[in-house]
Amino acid sequence: MPDRIWFMIEPLDVTLFRDGRPFTAGESSFARTLFPPNPSTLAGALRTFIGREILGGRFAGLGDAKSAPFQIIGPVPVDGRARWLFPWPADLVPREKEPIPDESSENHVMYYRRVLQKFPAYFRRSHASPSHGLVFTEAPGNTQEPAEIRRYVDKTGRAWMDSDGLKAWLKGDLRYRVRSQPLTLMDLEHRPGIRTTPATGTIDPEGGAFFFVQMNRYEEGAGYVLGLERADCPRDLWDRIQGAMEGGRTRLLHLGGERRLASIRRLDAPPPGIPEGNETGGTLRVLLLTPACLAPIDFRSLKVTFPSVSPTPNGDILALALTGEDRRLTGWDYKTNAPKSRHRLIPPGSVLVISLTDGMSMSSSGWLGEYTRLGYGKYVGFPEPADGENGNENNAKKAMITGG
Repeated sequence: MPDRIWFMIEPLDVTLFRDGRPFTAGESSFARTLFPPNPSTLAGALRTFIGREILGGRFAGLGDAKSAPFQIIGPVPVDGRARWLFPWPADLVPREKEPIPDESSENHVMYYRRVLQKFPAYFRRSHASPSHGLVFTEAPGNTQEPAEIRRYVDKTGRAWMDSDGLKAWLKGDLRYRVRSQPLTLMDLEHRPGIRTTPATGTIDPEGGAFFFVQMNRYEEGAGYVLGLERADCPRDLWDRIQGAMEGGRTRLLHLGGERRLASIRRLDAPPPGIPEGNETGGTLRVLLLTPACLAPIDFRSLKVTFPSVSPTPNGDILALALTGEDRRLTGWDYKTNAPKSRHRLIPPGSVLVISLTDGMSMSSSGWLGEYTRLGYGKYVGFPEPADGENGNENNAKKAMITGG
């Protein structure tokens, strides 16, 4: 078991995690917040906390905006009931209309595993429809009771599953009984603002003066779990980080560009959540738990790099299902006073079928793509069965239906 520390970060105020789109108060009318934030956002907050609060203002050896001496795991949203939440996999969809989440309803809807198709052009679309070219897999005559998964829908309409649901998905079954219910992890707040001239503090109506900012307000006890794995971190530095957070001590850190306060504490024991994984080869079906960043050349050639193996591509994307969310990795570089380079991200919840290079084996739980030390590209998966096989269900047939 590698050296790991798990932190619980609970926002104490509303948060605003920008999505990287340009925004100028008054000229732009609306600033949208990301939920959950990109991994580098919380990685940067944790790095700043360690440098300032633990190391006394010394940041040497803590990395930069592109890398780190330790491996970030997460962030994983946690609601007020201490449930770990993972993005709903894009390869599980219902045949009928999506159910309306209802806390009191005991009704279940059958969800089926999609057969992912080879659509290179589909992969390159910014807003690919999740229902594009739906193909379902069925096992006729199968009488085995399908596993049950709870599907939680937050205020933004994004769907999640808990740790039990993730374990069920990793079994690779073809169908599931799904019960949808609302998730009260956070509320959206839209706050109005008026642009003023910085020098005088007066309202400048030129180009528009009013704007709205979208923020998240979390329920009590909700927040994010963030893991820290030692990796290349020197032992003396690692021991200082561990010692400063022992005994369940709660401290404060700042989140986002507005430095909103949040509490941070170390979890006493590694909570159940992300599986460790096993070595596997051949073809792997993976679920992205955090956004993945592929190099531009890998985007064009549908290649995947696993940084734990080598810097060269060592897998081919055979097929995939995207969630339809458009995410970008960007920001502002305060050292150069210029925008950072933009990188297109594969959103969390997307499912990829990856053919590994002949003779290569990989863990079924790991990282892929670039900026993985900052938490990007965290995946879990299982070996993709050969055609006509899926676990204990043989003689499977494919039934084409019309996508909505």
